[in-house]
Amino acid sequence: MVTSWASAVGCMSGQFPTTYLGIPLGFHRSSNTLWEPIVNKFYSALSTWKANNLSISGRLVFIRSVWSSLPIYYLSLFKMPTSIVQKLNSIMAGFLWGDSPSSKKIHWLKWDQICSDFSNGGLGVRNIEVQNRLLLLKWIWKFALERDSLWKNVICCANNLANSNIVPPHINNRMSSWIWKGVVNNFYRADDMGNKLRNLFRLQIGDGKFIAFWQDKWLGDAPLMFSFPRIFALSSNRYGKVVDYGTKLQWGWEWRIDHRRILFDWEVDQWNSLMNLLNNVKSDGFELDCLVWTGSADGSFSVKNGFKTVMVQDSNNSFWRKYVWQKLAPPKVEAFVWQSAWGRIPVRSELRKRGLTSLSDIRCPLCQEDVETVSHLLFTCKISWALWMKFARFWNVHFTMPNDPTLVILCWHLACPIDNNNSIWRFIPAVIMWSLWLMRNDLIFRDGKLDVFNLFFLTRFRVITWFKAKFPDIRASFEDLMANPSIVDNLHRSPPAISKIQSWCSPPLGYLKMNVDGASLRNGNGGGIGGILRDPEGKTLLTFSEPTGPGPPIRAELLAIRFGLSIFSALFPGNNQRLILESDCQTAVNWISNPVLCPQIFKELVLEIGRLSKIGIRKLRIIPRAINLDADLLAKKGIG
Repeated sequence: MVTSWASAVGCMSGQFPTTYLGIPLGFHRSSNTLWEPIVNKFYSALSTWKANNLSISGRLVFIRSVWSSLPIYYLSLFKMPTSIVQKLNSIMAGFLWGDSPSSKKIHWLKWDQICSDFSNGGLGVRNIEVQNRLLLLKWIWKFALERDSLWKNVICCANNLANSNIVPPHINNRMSSWIWKGVVNNFYRADDMGNKLRNLFRLQIGDGKFIAFWQDKWLGDAPLMFSFPRIFALSSNRYGKVVDYGTKLQWGWEWRIDHRRILFDWEVDQWNSLMNLLNNVKSDGFELDCLVWTGSADGSFSVKNGFKTVMVQDSNNSFWRKYVWQKLAPPKVEAFVWQSAWGRIPVRSELRKRGLTSLSDIRCPLCQEDVETVSHLLFTCKISWALWMKFARFWNVHFTMPNDPTLVILCWHLACPIDNNNSIWRFIPAVIMWSLWLMRNDLIFRDGKLDVFNLFFLTRFRVITWFKAKFPDIRASFEDLMANPSIVDNLHRSPPAISKIQSWCSPPLGYLKMNVDGASLRNGNGGGIGGILRDPEGKTLLTFSEPTGPGPPIRAELLAIRFGLSIFSALFPGNNQRLILESDCQTAVNWISNPVLCPQIFKELVLEIGRLSKIGIRKLRIIPRAINLDADLLAKKGIG
């Protein structure tokens, strides 16, 4: 019947499930057929023959290229089943470690570690599950941001939600779309990642019409009903919006919270704490209630910032980036150093641990005396130790060899006899470790013979070759460097840098200059603004220092600029007085110059600043932070 109808009107007929403009339609939520294009793409792109012809660094580049060509719209719409996540991770892990259909290679590190950031000892491969969850989380951000969009109106109508909702509530309706359920359930998922991401979202008060006073987390680190349980229990209105408990004034809010009875003495302390918290709430910066992401300086959520939050566990750990991934050696060599630092290379003791019982002899192939471990082969074997010491003697450095790979690498760099990032000393660890590994493999697989003189020569040759490739303009011959690599430090020593002292400059005659700055607490729970106005002689005409309440750093910067322009217009009405206003926030200045770049949540504030800056002659400039120290101190003072 459908075919006859289609023939009558002159169109084609089809059936579900199908694909339209790349989007799958009519698939069941648990159907693996939905994900077949992704799985097949991984299988075809990460094939065995490619892995056999690439080093581990080359395979890593290949995996990233497959990631870059992945249909992101799949991950941004559908919650990927755990079975598909595991299958794709298995394909990538097998390709990275060189698996083949006939044999499975040793996977030296867990895939979760591979997916961690370089600064945490990983390889920076994007975790599929994290990517999927962050892309789904972006719909929550869009839901809060795009208030009157068509798609939000459709979602609200289909799920019987108020269009004023900033964040969608839990879904209990069985008839709701499984796609939207996946988006909402992803946001409220109570695992470590979900809690970490959800806690970085903060409801920011504007007019107070859409934020639930007691139930929403808008002030402090928890909803007020949990922070002040006795006051909540005694409140005569437990389910009102913020606007129901106070009136928004120009300077802040005037609060009125009614109780069912008079407070007891032991309840007064909790009441005072609540009022102290509420009295710090300011009315500046936001016209409407909105959602703010405290994981970025501008308050906007992005998948990139989400990855930083989830994957970068210790931003202060500089070991891996500073001493392993230095970009001084070929990528495959640095990948080997990384693997060695973890103690996970195929030496005989590690192979025996993993069940390769065919190994009857696990002695070191260099010295034929001790068990071949990672530390022994690369550092403490008498052959290896002698090689390290030969290089140390060029600089007259006496070095005690630790027994841990990471400690050896760290101590070697800390023992550098010259404070110069271009020193040849920094090339030596990777070259020695790689040369020892090549010699070891030559002895085992090619029946080679150990020649310590040739080993020392080849290692020096690699050091000089890689150094000259990195710094081709060095004024020293290859032969001289081979004879004594340390001579390069005297030739390559950079002249002492002459620091240019930056200081505040007075404005030209006829102008006044105002420096403003904003400051914010790390957790976003408080902020302050400060500014100082001076004349051409450098005399201070006024200063200000005010709290701004919770919010991201960029909000404080914008408020400081607005406050400075407002107070100047009040002091000097009319268009006669000229002002130069300086800020150290490049983002704020860019937004004011081009409001199209500004996120929606700050649009009204930026447009207001634009209107104020057009009154009379107002010039807005960006300056280095070092010149803006006076305003910075006033802003930090404003936090309280």
